[in-house]
Amino acid sequence: MVRLIDLDNTREMLELLALQTAAYKKEAELVGLADIPPLLQSPQSVRDSGEIYYGCFMEEGLAGAVSLKQEQPSLLAAPLGPVRLHICRLMVQPGLFRRGIASTLLRHVLQLANAEGLDTAVLAVSTNAPAMALYGRFGFQTIRQHPAIGGLTLNEMVAKSAVQAAPAEKDGSL
Repeated sequence: MVRLIDLDNTREMLELLALQTAAYKKEAELVGLADIPPLLQSPQSVRDSGEIYYGCFMEEGLAGAVSLKQEQPSLLAAPLGPVRLHICRLMVQPGLFRRGIASTLLRHVLQLANAEGLDTAVLAVSTNAPAMALYGRFGFQTIRQHPAIGGLTLNEMVAKSAVQAAPAEKDGSL
């Protein structure tokens, strides 16, 4: 079952931070980087992030989570880009890999984005083969690559919304 995580609920926050620590330690090993920012977060920094967290709950508790933020185009950027739903984190308990949890969360995110007519964006480390394969299966395409710390490359990936905005009706009004 996927539902919002209550960041003000101490039990849910501690469960989320334990999941995040376990998942990102595994990713840090996978990509060869020791200190990645999610390993350094506190409950307050999670709350202050402005991200919305959804969790995939199973009998074992919190099996996986995804955090989202709606990306507003910068007024300083030219040209203004489209507003997107940005996946900030997608994490699964390492002992529960390959059980469809990440796919369940990703389907939920894409349904939310499609309901609003938003494209979905994510940054993925190019050497994280499982993540790259997962996003590829869901139609994400790399639109840019960015150099990152430790000689890594981040792929900026986007999945287009399945919902196309309807053209405005012409009724003579402005």
